[in-house]
Amino acid sequence: MVTALADPKFEIARAKECNIFAAGSPVQFAASLRGFPAGAGEATALVTNYFGDKRSLTFPLQIMAGKTSSLSVDLGALEPGYYDLNLTAKLKTAAGQDVAGQAAPMSFGVAQLVNRSAQEVRDGGYRFGLKMFVIGKEGVWWNRAVTWNVAEVVGASTKLGFQWTRHQFNQPNSDVPGEIGTSDLITKHPMNVVLKIEGFPEQCYDAARYGPLEEWKAKHKGKSFGRNTVPMKEPYQAWLKDEVAKIPAEQNIFEMGNEVWNYMPAEEFAEWCRITSPALRAARPQARLGADPGSNEYSKKFVAAGGMDGMEIWYTHPYCFTPLPEHRVQGFLRNKRDLLRLRTGKDYDLYVTEYGWSTAPQDRRGQSVSERLQAQRTTRESLMLYAEDARAIIPHWMGDREQDPTEREHFFGFFHINQQPKPVVLAHAVCARMIDGSRYVGDLWYGPGIGAMLFDRSGAYTLALWTAEEDKPADVNVGVPEVKLVDIMGREKFVKATNGKVSLALTGDVTYLTGVAPSLAASAVPPGQDLNPDRWSIRSGSIAMPRSAGSPKIDGALGEWTGQAPVALTNPKAGSADGQAAVMLRYDAEFVYAAARISDDAITSRDKMEINLGTRPARQPDMGGVMIYDYNFAMTPPAGDAKAVLVVKNDALDQPLEVKADQDPSGIRWAIQAAPGGWTAELAIPIKFLKGFPEPKTGAKISGRFVFTHKDKATLSFGADKPRLWPYISLLP
Repeated sequence: MVTALADPKFEIARAKECNIFAAGSPVQFAASLRGFPAGAGEATALVTNYFGDKRSLTFPLQIMAGKTSSLSVDLGALEPGYYDLNLTAKLKTAAGQDVAGQAAPMSFGVAQLVNRSAQEVRDGGYRFGLKMFVIGKEGVWWNRAVTWNVAEVVGASTKLGFQWTRHQFNQPNSDVPGEIGTSDLITKHPMNVVLKIEGFPEQCYDAARYGPLEEWKAKHKGKSFGRNTVPMKEPYQAWLKDEVAKIPAEQNIFEMGNEVWNYMPAEEFAEWCRITSPALRAARPQARLGADPGSNEYSKKFVAAGGMDGMEIWYTHPYCFTPLPEHRVQGFLRNKRDLLRLRTGKDYDLYVTEYGWSTAPQDRRGQSVSERLQAQRTTRESLMLYAEDARAIIPHWMGDREQDPTEREHFFGFFHINQQPKPVVLAHAVCARMIDGSRYVGDLWYGPGIGAMLFDRSGAYTLALWTAEEDKPADVNVGVPEVKLVDIMGREKFVKATNGKVSLALTGDVTYLTGVAPSLAASAVPPGQDLNPDRWSIRSGSIAMPRSAGSPKIDGALGEWTGQAPVALTNPKAGSADGQAAVMLRYDAEFVYAAARISDDAITSRDKMEINLGTRPARQPDMGGVMIYDYNFAMTPPAGDAKAVLVVKNDALDQPLEVKADQDPSGIRWAIQAAPGGWTAELAIPIKFLKGFPEPKTGAKISGRFVFTHKDKATLSFGADKPRLWPYISLLP
């Protein structure tokens, strides 16, 4: 019979720093057993790695009456990776009674550590980091048994190669374990800091503009005047100069606010930025300042109000809770960069100060993932951000509250609140070790669904490979007889090539091949060139767009389209009949032409035919509000007293464009005609209006989708609704 005792305690002490051990060194923990009766037996350590492989070790136990027994748990030198440790004890007393105990599970990691100064990181172009997480003076008030020692977590982070973080630019130094001051962070650790300028003291509050401060606080309970109002210019600038002077001179990267659209109008944010920039440069001439302009309408207003004036940096937080990073990140960043250039006439350096995934076990929003998926997706997004030339790659964040298991916002941490690592810590560190400080060469093609990025570090080439969480075999050209394979956790082995190729079973875990041939670079799609749109998407069909023999007269009559096969729109609900609609397309050197025939025996002012065209199929992310190469042309027929209307939408337009039926400045021409049982429409779009339209030649293709809406309900369509899946439209020569 085994007796489990309630009072005895079996505990494992966390190893400094944060249970991270250097590769090649022994993994050792100290455990204690209090309140156990005298007896002899053994402790069993069950060690499980990231991949589920298990190893068991036993240690003898001898407990003296009335004494605390200590146990040295020496697991030896383990290969790099993430591990879970479960420690149990079984002993027999002198009276023959069996006693058992179990310690709380422990997680730890083994990694190849670095020893670089902050200056070496800046000089070497290293970019990987991890955002700061502080608890504050109250400590972990919801779990008094836990202490969050932020200095220890920072120490572990820098040794793992995470030497960029984001922190308040003027956080006071503190002796409280859950806090760290800006000066201490910079001077006591080899860390580079994106210095967040947010908030200001009461003497800068503009009472003339916002009313007495106490009245403002009473009216806006729970809000900070320092985040929700624009300060008085002169007092604020004087205060800012004094605060900036306290920051070590080598730290010069500043960020305005944090997701300011949540608490300040765009015009006011722009005003705050405009009064900050000159004061910052007066205090620190070498400072580089930037902001996150937001998206959609907020971004338009912020930029129009001069918010990006004087900025050198564009900040963004490319979270991917719903789409996979493969379906969003690179297309979004490229489009956003183009949009900012279009609106400001300037290019900005990209800094990413938040991204990541929550692991809330019971997330009520259904957007959290397992710890394994957190590791996989963070690593893959880190690769994409590096490829898009992000100058700092700073995930969200070192730790998190872990208070409410149903709350997504409590579980983004890389380290648990008890300062033990999650798998993502090791995956992110391996990614940093493999590519940080490298030159991104470009993307290689090994078939649809396989990511392949090539990096060069001083002539040594590394190929990173993965899938969007599908298992796929791949024959990978490496161009050499042998390569070193490094997995997502840092384990290494040499792999022989056959005829210059290695066969791999790829998954959502990133695999790195080091020592591949430099000649692979000749086949890579270089930075800035459009990526292959077939890598992550299977299009929902394809059609051909012939070259027009002449320019059709845009009058709504379709006689000139006779003989061209139409594209039929169908009802996505099987067995449902809601009329008929068809579309035809042509092009010539100057225009794209569209014609539509719609059966519609009950025309209303809410009916419309939409012609959607995407000029760059490689630039169609699933979300992000920057679809600047996708156009929506919505034609509404006349109904009753309502006239026919054409409205054009595109994210680069300041507002939707309502096109006049004749002599519109855009050059777009259109016409609608009544027809028996419905109506017909024609449209001519100048190619110069369609940004990114390819040169008409063999193999050139765009994408598109057609939708007929009756009484605000989309009833007939051709093509999937996500632009990433729109059917191809091939330009016939």
